[in-house]
Amino acid sequence: MKIRPSLLTFLLLIASAAAPAMAGSASDNLNVSASVVPSIIIVPPVAPVPIPVENITNPSTPATATIPIAITLPSNITGKITLGQGQNASSVSNDTNPVRRMTDGQGNYLLYELYQDESKTIIWGNTDNTGLSLTGTGSASSINVHVKIPAGQNVPAGNYQDTVQLKATL
Repeated sequence: MKIRPSLLTFLLLIASAAAPAMAGSASDNLNVSASVVPSIIIVPPVAPVPIPVENITNPSTPATATIPIAITLPSNITGKITLGQGQNASSVSNDTNPVRRMTDGQGNYLLYELYQDESKTIIWGNTDNTGLSLTGTGSASSINVHVKIPAGQNVPAGNYQDTVQLKATL
């Protein structure tokens, strides 16, 4: 007597073999850079004249930028997008409250912050609680990393950069 598997068993075996993995992770680097222009301050000898000159190395307002990123997640699967502390993080930095810094390679550092929202109130960290939740569509989703360079930093002119690990986990 031969034992034949039922059609239901056969279909279950096919379905389980074809099901996509529901867990995993992917990572890549996010390169961040900024150029600091030398300060120029003009003080006229007789009377102040309004000249539109900004002190770039010690601005009174923060500099901001937006970096668009495309991330593709499987359809209807929610992932967590986290950003590491960067290669030049301060010694007080941690995954929940990163203190990120760009360097000019000469021992000078420029502090910067990465946010999930345009109003720059939600710090983007490297934990489940500080990461961005994103539900996949099966196609590329565009998300923005909002960058803020705090005002009042007195750094030498030069090109500053850092690399931050971007990680997507299902």
